[in-house]
Amino acid sequence: MLPPIKKCPKSQLPLSSSVIIASNEDLLTEILFRLPIKPLFQFKCVSKNWLSIITNPLLSHRKNINLCKNISGLYVVLRKMFMFKSEYDIIPLDKNNVSSAVSESLISDHSIQILQSCNGLLLCCSGKGIRDGKYDYFICNPTTRQFKTIPDPIYKSFVMRKGIESVYSVNLAFDPRTSPHYKVVCIYFSKTLEDHFDMEIYSSETGVWKRLGNSFTAEVNFKIGVYWNGAINWFSLWEGDGLYFNVNEERFGKIPMFPLPEGWEERRVMYFGESNDHLHLIEIYGPCTTKFNVYEMDKEYTGILYTRKNEESFVVLSVPGKAVHYNIEDETVEKIWDFDQGECDFECPSIFNWFDVFQYIESVSAV
Repeated sequence: MLPPIKKCPKSQLPLSSSVIIASNEDLLTEILFRLPIKPLFQFKCVSKNWLSIITNPLLSHRKNINLCKNISGLYVVLRKMFMFKSEYDIIPLDKNNVSSAVSESLISDHSIQILQSCNGLLLCCSGKGIRDGKYDYFICNPTTRQFKTIPDPIYKSFVMRKGIESVYSVNLAFDPRTSPHYKVVCIYFSKTLEDHFDMEIYSSETGVWKRLGNSFTAEVNFKIGVYWNGAINWFSLWEGDGLYFNVNEERFGKIPMFPLPEGWEERRVMYFGESNDHLHLIEIYGPCTTKFNVYEMDKEYTGILYTRKNEESFVVLSVPGKAVHYNIEDETVEKIWDFDQGECDFECPSIFNWFDVFQYIESVSAV
C-alpha cells in the first residue's frame, strides 16, 4: 500500500512566470510601457494595481517622449466648394497605429475647426467664427478622446462690450518632453491703435489667462504660427525678419528670412511647419509647382539654410484625388491614400491646401 500523498502548502507551491512578473512592479511597468496605446488603455480594467501603474504620470511622461517622435498620420480638412461645411479625413503614415475611430471622433461634428496640432494635442475652435467673438476654444487629445474647454480670455468680455479689438490668432504650445502642461497664446488686433497687437497667455497649470505687457507691432503672418524650439514662430510675407515668441521666457526674437528672389515683392510660402524637431519652410516661385525650395532653421536662429535631409526623409504631396509619398533620397513615389470624393466630384469637389493639414501624433497626455 502506497503512503498517502502529502499536499504541499500553498505558500510552498512554485510560482508561475506570469505570477512572478505580476508581482514585480518594475518589470510589469516596463512591459506595459512597451505596449501600443489601445491595449494599454484596455488593461486599465485588469486590476487596481494595473490601473495605478498605467495612469502614473511618470509612465505617461515616458510614453509621450517616445510617442512624440513619430507622426502616425495627417488630418486633412476637406473643404467642400459651394457648401458651408468641412469634413475631416485622415491619411495614415503608419497603418499599424492609426485607428479609424480617431478620424470618426472629429468627423462627426462639422462645426469643429482644427486650428493647430502640437505634439499629440489639437487646438480646436467651435462656433460661428473667431472674429465675431461667437466661439469657444478647446484642447483635444484625439487618441484618448479627451476634451477640455479653455476659459474665456480676459479681453473677450471687453471685445463683446466695446467691439474695438478682435482676435487675430490663437496658438498652442506643448512639449511633453519638458512639461505635462501646455500654454495657449492669443494675439488680438487693436482697432484703436493702427497695426498694434496685444497678447494673452493661458496656462493649463494655473488655469488662468495673463495679459502680456504692452501693445507691439510686427509685420509677420500671425495667422500661421508653429510651435518649435520652445517658441511660437511666425514668418514674414515680405522682405524682412520673421518673429518668434519664447513661451517660457516670455520674450520675442527675430527669425532671419531667406532673401526674396529678384522681381518678387511677396513670399510664396507653400508650407511652414515642424517635423522631427526641425522647422521647415517651403517656397515656390514661378509657374512650375513641381519645383520647390525647402529651408530649415537652426535652433540658434542664425539663419535659414537649405535643408539637409537624411535617407528617411519624405514629403507627402497631394495630386487630384490622391495623396502620395515622395522619398527625397531616391526620388520614388508611392500612393498612400485615395480621397473619397463621393457623388459630387464635379459639382462640389473637395479642396484643401497645406494649411488644411494637421499632424496626428499618438499621445497619452491629459488635457
